Amino acid sequence: MKRSILCLLKTDIHDHFFYKIQIRELEKLAESLNYEIITKIIQTKLKKKSKFLIGKGKVQELKKLIQELNIETVIFYNTLTSKQKLNLLTELSGHQEVEILDRYELTLKIFEKNSTDKLSKIQIQLAQLRKQFPLYKLQANIKFKQDLPARKFGPGEFAFHSKIKSYDKKIATLTTEIEQMKTKKLKRIQKRREILNGGKICCIVGYYNAGKTTLFNLFTGSQKPTSDLPFTTLSSKYRRINKNFNIMFVDTIGFVIDLDPRLIKSFELNLMDMQNADILIYLIALDDKLDLINYKLEYSLNLLKEIGINLNKVLLVFNKFDLISKQEFEIIIQYLEPVLSKYPYFYISAKNKENINDLLSFIKIK
Repeated sequence: MKRSILCLLKTDIHDHFFYKIQIRELEKLAESLNYEIITKIIQTKLKKKSKFLIGKGKVQELKKLIQELNIETVIFYNTLTSKQKLNLLTELSGHQEVEILDRYELTLKIFEKNSTDKLSKIQIQLAQLRKQFPLYKLQANIKFKQDLPARKFGPGEFAFHSKIKSYDKKIATLTTEIEQMKTKKLKRIQKRREILNGGKICCIVGYYNAGKTTLFNLFTGSQKPTSDLPFTTLSSKYRRINKNFNIMFVDTIGFVIDLDPRLIKSFELNLMDMQNADILIYLIALDDKLDLINYKLEYSLNLLKEIGINLNKVLLVFNKFDLISKQEFEIIIQYLEPVLSKYPYFYISAKNKENINDLLSFIKIK
């Protein structure tokens, strides 16, 4: 386990709640990769600092903690620019090399750990190259200029340009391969529609640990493994249920709080399942706090819209109804009324199979 520090820059001085959710989310992501969280640093500033993201004084505090606590990794909630990451690496690496990650890179590491099929691996590899490429160009540009400051076309510059071409070639090759896979995937989607012969494709989406795979298993009689860890489902799962309901269900990648749209878009082939579905079940866990339920719901609906999903296909389904009282549920519904007035919704317990048949009947006629 790598000894680690978590860092978060909070730019909203009036935020007394969500930054706690954000740092806790970062902690869950880090722990899923067995990083040992030693301490956390949270700084409040109205604007991000262009050099380090955080203020210089905070950087010095961080440097001291790294030395005193023998820290191996610093993980930022905020996305770092290539320049900021390089500046931090230069400033914080003293007697030992320190790994600097932002949440984007941490998430890619989780994707890489959990990927088991070629499709996921290729999409992850392309996302990693696109993230690493600007930093490499910056590092290499500085290095060859320092090595040979008086020569315009030295071996350092030649090596730099060769490496750049190599990165460009890898990115182009993977992009072409994904485009070919997209064509094949569209054909498979069309084939499923032919098999369904007028039936429906229903895609289950939502945050991790909302019960997506549990619901998928319940609908389809499958026994896919479930977990409360993030991104355990990377490859979409498909299963048709009996002819009476002539519906094919799809379980796909889960969301996390503040998921960078570039990351979800990097899984283009998973998005095609959402975009081509007839119905999107957006699953909401009722055991979250009310403010967090509202935050997740609003954020996810905006994210779905941003990635090209027709929101008219969305069906809101509140899961884990067995964990709260009816009075608590009524309070949630009243609080969310501005959003719920735009969408049909159900409440269920996938664990206890409560209201499942009613939900299936509604999907059939929707």
